[in-house]
Amino acid sequence: MRQAYRVTQNQGDNAYAESVTSSSSRARELERVLESTKPAMPYKDWDILIATPFRYPLPIASEFSARFRPAGTMRNVLYCSQEMETALYEFAYHFLRQRTHLKDLDAGKDMGQRTAFCLSIKSGKIKDLSKHRECRKIMSRTDYAPSHAYILRNSGIKVLRYPSCRDPKARSNYAVFDIRSLGRSVSEPTYLHFIYRTNTQEVRFWSAGFSVDMTVSRSNFE
Repeated sequence: MRQAYRVTQNQGDNAYAESVTSSSSRARELERVLESTKPAMPYKDWDILIATPFRYPLPIASEFSARFRPAGTMRNVLYCSQEMETALYEFAYHFLRQRTHLKDLDAGKDMGQRTAFCLSIKSGKIKDLSKHRECRKIMSRTDYAPSHAYILRNSGIKVLRYPSCRDPKARSNYAVFDIRSLGRSVSEPTYLHFIYRTNTQEVRFWSAGFSVDMTVSRSNFE
């Protein structure tokens, strides 16, 4: 069994709902309405933090496509990392990309929380992409076509191990296509704090629970 790490939006956190409503009761009602618009939660025997990536309706819509989740395919995927630092580099890449054009944040910064947690991969059948002769091409930072082609040719893979193209040390990530390859519970779920500064285009993450304090800038991905 292998441990892996993942960073997500806070699950069950109604901070957003409370910020746009006038009372806790209205916030809870808004959360209920928002949840009712989402696809039904499958695999209820698994923790919601694990089951959530598997709730996307199939086939995969183009707006939900990702590196190993091409549009039109019939498999969802959970991404996680062998090291917490790698998970933070992966998260920071998408976080910073979403904020490329933000110029008018209050006081030039954005701050808040995410959820970081540890999960277990119990499957012994793990395909190691690092041994593939075209690994570097498949792991292009900007072109997902090779990774889409690879996974379409290897649709039977349940767990894929691959080197991160966001982590400067290229440490390992996992793509898990079968939820039964994962343990049903998570450990160490904790808040991950962040602050993003527009003037330096960098985000700092820290968490006492995981003993991490690191800063990632846009230049890390250029």
